This record gives sequence, C-alpha cells and structure tokens, in this order.
Amino acid sequence: TLDQPVLKYSNAVGKDVGDAYTTNDDLAWKVGVGLGEPQFITRSTPYAKRVLNGVVQYDVQYTQPPSMVPTTSPVTHAEEFYDVSKSLETTMKGGNGSYGIMFNIVAKHTLVVTTLSIHTDMVTNVNVTVYSKPGSYVGAELPNSLDPIRAQEEEINGWREVSPSQVLKGRGYQNPTELSSDLFD
Repeated sequence: TLDQPVLKYSNAVGKDVGDAYTTNDDLAWKVGVGLGEPQFITRSTPYAKRVLNGVVQYDVQYTQPPSMVPTTSPVTHAEEFYDVSKSLETTMKGGNGSYGIMFNIVAKHTLVVTTLSIHTDMVTNVNVTVYSKPGSYVGAELPNSLDPIRAQEEEINGWREVSPSQVLKGRGYQNPTELSSDLFD
C-alpha cells in the first residue's frame, strides 16, 4: 500500500478476479482488486478486476542431469545445480490507480521471488508498505482489526507486514520502481 493514491494499475478487460492476466512456464500473475484507501487496515470496498502495473523478478534453480556419456575422471556430484534469474511483467498502461492492490502470483514450481517493481507516476518520494500472506488473498481482503499497532505486531487474517513503510523515489509514468530486494529475503 502507498500513503497517497499514486500506485498505477489497469482494468483487466475481459478477465475476472482470479483469472491469469499473464503467465509463463514458471508463474501465473492473477487479476486482483484495487484498494481505495491509504491504509491496508481500512474497510474500503475493493475495486474488482485490476492488475498491478509491475514486474516480478525471481530465480529458478535448475538441475543438470548426469551426462549420458561416461566421463574419463570421477565426478563428485551426480547433478549440478544452477540458478537462472527471470522476470514476468504485466503492463505499464496505467489507466487507473489508487493506494494499493491485492493480487495472487502462483508459482508453477519451486522458485524464489527476489524483488517486485511497481508503477507510480510520481518522480518524488513515496511511502510503500508491503503485506503478504500464504495462499490466496481471496476471502481475507479485510483484516480482523482496524488497530494499526496490532497490524504491525501480528498477523491479521493471515496477512503480515513484510516491510514497514519504506521511502522509495518513484521513477515516473511507465517506468518500473523497484522495491528493496531486502523485502524478499
């Protein structure tokens, strides 16, 4: 969530909440809902059928199977592991925006999210707070408490604050603003 209504997202035309907006061999980025209030812990009605304008970056660990041809010297590992950095982008069209968005990203196999970039039309500082929960946000759109102190100290409806408010310098219209990779350790 942001402290001002400058997070850009787009209407997911022809899609419903929960439909895949974009997908690849590793991830499915699903249509979510926009937030019309400045704090996650409010009781505002979400805007349905929205997709965050952004990019998720992640690493996939692959294994190299043993060679089919015998080697001339012994090998210490039957399999070798290597990481490949990848990304999946939605759109940077904008069109709508507000204080935040809830969406699901579904991994098709084991991977590690390394960072997320958002779209804001600001080129000044914006305060960003990131929340996460295991599984889907559907059914847990509104937390059980309106108390911001309690929200920071414990999980509410499965949501946990991944990062207290961090100040980021927005990169402006149609330019991804990367969140700190420290959030994704």
